[in-house]
Amino acid sequence: MSRKYDSEGRVTYNDDPVIPGEVQNGHSVCMNCGKDMPNCWDIVCSKCNQTFCYDCSIDINGYWYCEECSDV
Repeated sequence: MSRKYDSEGRVTYNDDPVIPGEVQNGHSVCMNCGKDMPNCWDIVCSKCNQTFCYDCSIDINGYWYCEECSDV
């Protein structure tokens, strides 16, 4: 299990086990639009494990995906 960070120390990837509905905390960034999320990130894509804001994510049957991975 690991997290990856960008050059500013923001979380960009998280494959730690996630409890559904649990808020993921830490300073992260949306990997699509670049939104800075200083206290918690909106979602971690269920396929690629990268961090995204809700505006750049799609809910498919209760699982969150980024736009690129939403064709599952």
